[in-house]
Amino acid sequence: FSPLSRRTDKDIASDLDFVAVQAKVARGVGTVGFLARWINYLSSEYSVFKPITSETFFQDLRDGLVLCRVVQQLVPGADFSKGVCERPLAEKSCLGNLEKALTYVWRQGVKAAHMCPAEDFIKASQQQQKQQLDAARARKAVTRCMVELFTVLQMRQRDARARSREVVQRMQDLLLPMGRPLSPQTLAGDVGALQADFAGGTRVMALLIASGRVKANKVFQLSEEKHCDQNEEHWLQNGNVLNRTLIEG
Repeated sequence: FSPLSRRTDKDIASDLDFVAVQAKVARGVGTVGFLARWINYLSSEYSVFKPITSETFFQDLRDGLVLCRVVQQLVPGADFSKGVCERPLAEKSCLGNLEKALTYVWRQGVKAAHMCPAEDFIKASQQQQKQQLDAARARKAVTRCMVELFTVLQMRQRDARARSREVVQRMQDLLLPMGRPLSPQTLAGDVGALQADFAGGTRVMALLIASGRVKANKVFQLSEEKHCDQNEEHWLQNGNVLNRTLIEG
């Protein structure tokens, strides 16, 4: 199961009208069709992927590979490089894939009442006449579960990204007048650049000064980052100054 780089901050609202869709999902109108379209969008970067439809939705979810792809795209740290059966023919292999994906999902704060066990994904795909009652119940459970995944993994993540951009911009508004602006990479959403911007300590101190937590003269106790030349010893010295400043309050 090949790991992929997750989508960046590309706004998929241009492809899917999420506001309208959420209202539709709440009413239960066209839910499976939307979920199929959503999954196809997330899976479009995979070199080998057969698009799913409303008609094939439950059968396509049965082996757990589709669910693994969804989770891999939306859950940071989800690792499917091991323990996934890429040719799950036996029910046991399908259940193994489903359970591995659901394990990651359960850690994301989903509502238990909206979730379903891996076995329901198997039952939802059943076609035999004598199993139709169980299959119908399982399809409702699986649909409810996938809507929960969309709500928690996709929409909450999108909202969190929007909030994080707002926080970064507010910090930039405070730091720019103080001559300690954030790097263009940080403003573009690069987490590594954000870490590097604050590693030297001067921007942390600048934010403390801007918030009124400490006096402006404290910044002169720090080694300027442009003179540090990425020197870890200077970073540690600055860290000690920050620690004392916070303790002194």
